[in-house]
Amino acid sequence: MLLTKKVKVGWSGKNRQHFESLGYKWTKRDDKFIVPVNHLQDTSNYRVRVLCDFCGEVFETMYISYVTSAKGEDGYPHYDSCNNNTCTSMKKSAIAGREIMTVRHIPTLLAEWCVENDERPERVLAGSNTSYAWECSACTNIWYSTPYSRLRQGSKCQNCKRDTVAYDRRNLVI
Repeated sequence: MLLTKKVKVGWSGKNRQHFESLGYKWTKRDDKFIVPVNHLQDTSNYRVRVLCDFCGEVFETMYISYVTSAKGEDGYPHYDSCNNNTCTSMKKSAIAGREIMTVRHIPTLLAEWCVENDERPERVLAGSNTSYAWECSACTNIWYSTPYSRLRQGSKCQNCKRDTVAYDRRNLVI
């Protein structure tokens, strides 16, 4: 979502015709005046503030980048994403109509997401190969693993896993 509502611009040879066609009165070159952001040309390099639709972070970009990245196949704005790789991936998935799976969407992962992590679970893709801290719901041990290995390979708490193996060995009947 575009947060910037108005921008201070300066008269130039490049923008004179555009702004005069919108009813602005030419004063002199480099004179500053304030315009609503929707009066900017799509090719404008003025900086605007945008709220990422995926992580909720506010980021700054040039208006030309905002307009270009916000347009979908039909030319209408769809999603705004910051340059975070996770958000960019989620934007691509959303535009393609695929469901975006993050740690937040998977109850077993979300239940053991550790508060020590710098990222929020809604910003971490379920298939991520980046290691994060997990807090075991059974013994509160903190261990590190990737969301991918937790889902695909069944990665579990090393303490509970070790205790289960030790218990099974003690109870073997020979």
